[in-house]
Amino acid sequence: MVIMGIAIVIYFAPTFIAVERRHHQMWAIVATNIIFGWTFIGWGLAMIWAVSAKR
Repeated sequence: MVIMGIAIVIYFAPTFIAVERRHHQMWAIVATNIIFGWTFIGWGLAMIWAVSAKR
């Protein structure tokens, strides 16, 4: 159960980062994370996109 919780947090990390940073394309990042996050490439692209916001 703990491992499942950790996996979910890691899976949605790009979403959490985009929300926290108030990324201007947050909903697109959320959609990308949900749809393509199960692939390593999709998750990586969502993560890069989420951290690329200018503050």
